Amino acid sequence: MNKTVKEIVEQWADSTTKLKELEKLEEDIAFARKIIKGEYKQCLECKEYFLTRTFFTETKRIDCQICTYDSPYNSGDDEYAEGYADITYLVCPKGCKTIMDKVEYIK
Repeated sequence: MNKTVKEIVEQWADSTTKLKELEKLEEDIAFARKIIKGEYKQCLECKEYFLTRTFFTETKRIDCQICTYDSPYNSGDDEYAEGYADITYLVCPKGCKTIMDKVEYIK
């Protein structure tokens, strides 16, 4: 028997309270199954679970400086070139953005 279930069964409470706790545990297990199957996904920013199909992606292109040479001695000899980056965000239903992919291009 599972440790959590055993604790519920052995606690000093009436039968209806024990059954309510077991029903709550069943709901949590059913929700965990949906997460494992991929029906729900957790937002990394707000830490809440939403239906996977409610997430969407957004892509932005920004101008930036791209490091073409990184000095191993931190002497300030780094070289940069003008370029742009395509950044793909995963957006949750609340509007939290998480970077999924970033690709840099030199002009």
